[in-house]
Amino acid sequence: IALVAGVIAAAFGRYGLLCLPAVWIIGIMIVLWTDSSFTYVLGLSVFFVVGFCRMMAQEREPCELVGEIQGTVYKVQEKEQSVFVYVRDKDGRAVLVIVRKEGDENSQYFKGQAYFVSGEAEAFSEASNPGQFDEKTYYESQGVVYKIWSKEMILESEGGFLTRHLRWLEKLKISIADFYEAHMSEEGQGVIKAAVLGDRSGFQEDLKEYYQKNGWMHLVVTSGLHLSFVAMEIYRRLRKATVTVGISTLIAV
Repeated sequence: IALVAGVIAAAFGRYGLLCLPAVWIIGIMIVLWTDSSFTYVLGLSVFFVVGFCRMMAQEREPCELVGEIQGTVYKVQEKEQSVFVYVRDKDGRAVLVIVRKEGDENSQYFKGQAYFVSGEAEAFSEASNPGQFDEKTYYESQGVVYKIWSKEMILESEGGFLTRHLRWLEKLKISIADFYEAHMSEEGQGVIKAAVLGDRSGFQEDLKEYYQKNGWMHLVVTSGLHLSFVAMEIYRRLRKATVTVGISTLIAV
């Protein structure tokens, strides 16, 4: 509730922070009535501020659409007819670069690579009808400010030492995805890729709606709960191998 209150307060700009004392008063009243700890008040305050800051961060000034940028790749998504390359420019702005697939050409892009991008810049479209996909809201919620339809991408750097030496993990992910695509049906490989690799680009919309209606989406979404299970198993096995508590916890985390 405090998180939602923070989001609503952000609609009033900086003056929304004046609602914080009201949150404290409500929290103190709840503590007095229920004999709860004053940690509850602190928790309400933290959630309120988080909601406020998250909403304020999304209300940014309109930026200039630039068709030529230099930046570093931080995310790559394979689509049926294109590749979505997310690039962060030198000013820290995130830009979606759409690279069309042409014929048998299949260029691979990896995190950490630095590119010079040239193309046609375009703002995200807003939903014109109720229920229509709101491209602008979707991408701005991820911090992406606009998109570029790429005409040319020139590789300037392969990235830093760490990203270059961990790139085999990305290549392994691509190889596994290619194996699923070659040996499974379109529906089957979309589900498996989402569950194993966290890649939902091939997850069909009708199948996605079916999973949502039946409450099965948690099976194909890599969440913090799944990662906590993996961490707990790693910790348990390390403790069985007589590794100290501190080292086991550090490795598991």
